Amino acid sequence: MSYNISSDKFQHPLLKPILEKLTDYFSKEGIHFYVIGATARDIIMQIHDEKVGRATHDLDIAIAISNWDEFQKVEEGIVNIEGFEKDKTQKQRFIYLNDFQLDIVPFGEVMKEDDKIFWPPEEDIAMSILGFSEVNSTSRTNTVYSYNRNSL
Repeated sequence: MSYNISSDKFQHPLLKPILEKLTDYFSKEGIHFYVIGATARDIIMQIHDEKVGRATHDLDIAIAISNWDEFQKVEEGIVNIEGFEKDKTQKQRFIYLNDFQLDIVPFGEVMKEDDKIFWPPEEDIAMSILGFSEVNSTSRTNTVYSYNRNSL
């Protein structure tokens, strides 16, 4: 099942261009991604015409990868997209136009014990990815469109 969502409902003006750029990039790379976190909640609320509370200023996405070399390739690809740079302190974080945070959480074969990933090279930072594979297998496609009020 898929849904169409108007970008006019997005509370943050940078969310639509980020999603467009990420969709283009990941489509070309053959990598599936899905939105997680508060933005996913907001999208669900918008589908059901419910009011969204506090606007979030970040986007969290999940990607399935087989190894950390694949994540390194994604890092290199994302920073080559206009407007993106790598956060210098957090391994999963990118910054868009110096204003909007993008966190990319890998899952898949990089998972170790107890549904966790351990960020290389030290592997001292663990992150739970409990349920990510299940969500991936049951995720729905959402198409974002622009609503032009002047075209009516």
